[in-house]
Amino acid sequence: MVADIFTFPKKKKYDTITFFENNFGIGGSLDKTHKLLKKLSSMLKNKGQILAIAKRLSNKKYVAIELYPVWKQKIGSKFSWIHFDVHFLSDLCQQEGFQLKILQGNQYSYLIRIVKII
Repeated sequence: MVADIFTFPKKKKYDTITFFENNFGIGGSLDKTHKLLKKLSSMLKNKGQILAIAKRLSNKKYVAIELYPVWKQKIGSKFSWIHFDVHFLSDLCQQEGFQLKILQGNQYSYLIRIVKII
């Protein structure tokens, strides 16, 4: 199934949602990341969780970039992507009723668990 997370129907509640390869970046901005977290909260059961990979950033709270998708030498429309420092992401999550815990880390990234607490 392919779907836009921001328009995904709220028919079903999930125990776990996975976001690998820094997919929180789809928010593209701080405002849209707040919207993304609210959407995910509406999709999760009480005490549901998000398992995710977050990049390790040094000396920055976040980095916003512009990207162009390329497929078979065709360039698509520009879109925004955002990378978060895991501690800053933890603060964002807390603002939206989640608690972030680092499960594992290496020099490049963290495996994180984000639990819905409200």
